[in-house]
Amino acid sequence: MFGSSHDATDERPVFLVSSHHNANVLVSFETDDLANVRTSVYAWHHTTAGGTPRVWGYYHDVVVRTLEGWRFSKRQLRVAGSQGWDVEWHPLIDPSEA
Repeated sequence: MFGSSHDATDERPVFLVSSHHNANVLVSFETDDLANVRTSVYAWHHTTAGGTPRVWGYYHDVVVRTLEGWRFSKRQLRVAGSQGWDVEWHPLIDPSEA
């Protein structure tokens, strides 16, 4: 889906164009070297099958400070809604965190 390691088919299309729009970044520091980051995202992807699947939700990230600077140690996309995707997403609200 994200690369050209396979031939495009209607069942398994390849992205021709992709656009991700991020906003409302919230950084919460746990320590001087560890932070949780929440970023809203809306993304669309035009495929070789002629579709334009869309997804919107939030990235839930954990970032750590290293000698080379800040780096992602974890990223999870939690989805509020989607169109044109036949996949199971992480829910927007994780029941274990409620």
